[in-house]
Amino acid sequence: MQWCARKEERDVLIVLLAQGNGVGVTFDVTRISDGNGMAIAITGMVIVFVALTLIASFIGSLPHVLRFIDPYLPAVHDHAGSPPPDEQLPSDELPIVAAIGYVLQQEVLRTASQPSSPKVPNAT
Repeated sequence: MQWCARKEERDVLIVLLAQGNGVGVTFDVTRISDGNGMAIAITGMVIVFVALTLIASFIGSLPHVLRFIDPYLPAVHDHAGSPPPDEQLPSDELPIVAAIGYVLQQEVLRTASQPSSPKVPNAT
């Protein structure tokens, strides 16, 4: 589906649109070729293609590189595991911690269910 049947109609429409915007510029494809526009466009596309190819190859090779350097990296503390025995709470404090957590949860639920009213301190 073409919006203009002939080149003359397209050029007239572009000139009218440009004049409507206060710009007295006509459009012609030869201006692109005169200013090396095609060479610049192709060069830009090649640069972007090469950059994206390098990024994709780096991401693809990253597991292999990490597997190779893994023996040389120090082990990091695992946050998902349980802490060492010297950092754990004594077993007699666990019920106290659970009770404090329960009271805090109930207090949060109680204050969330109450309508909020701003508390203004006395200025006197």
